[in-house]
Amino acid sequence: MLSLSPGRVYEYVEDGRFSSVRAAHVILIPLEEVKNFKPNIAGRPRKSVLRWRISPENNVLLSTSIVVQIQAGAQDLLMSRLEEIRQGEQYLFPGTVARFIVRSERCILE
Repeated sequence: MLSLSPGRVYEYVEDGRFSSVRAAHVILIPLEEVKNFKPNIAGRPRKSVLRWRISPENNVLLSTSIVVQIQAGAQDLLMSRLEEIRQGEQYLFPGTVARFIVRSERCILE
């Protein structure tokens, strides 16, 4: 639910970012806090905007696009399934620079 490692959860409890109660060997965190949790930005914020890059000819950047048409009302189901795949670390696409899920209201297959 949090997409955090157990060690990170313990760290947040120790730092006071989560209130908790110990019950035997288990730490209980209120469900409302888990639902409202917003992680901090990882790393240092950029001070300048990066310049455009063009890959050298001997280092071609490859792109893979997967286009999915969904029926009306099925978007939540698709997003839920994609989240399961992401959290389960399935289909990692090794060697890729970035992975994005992009949504469009219009059909891009035209």
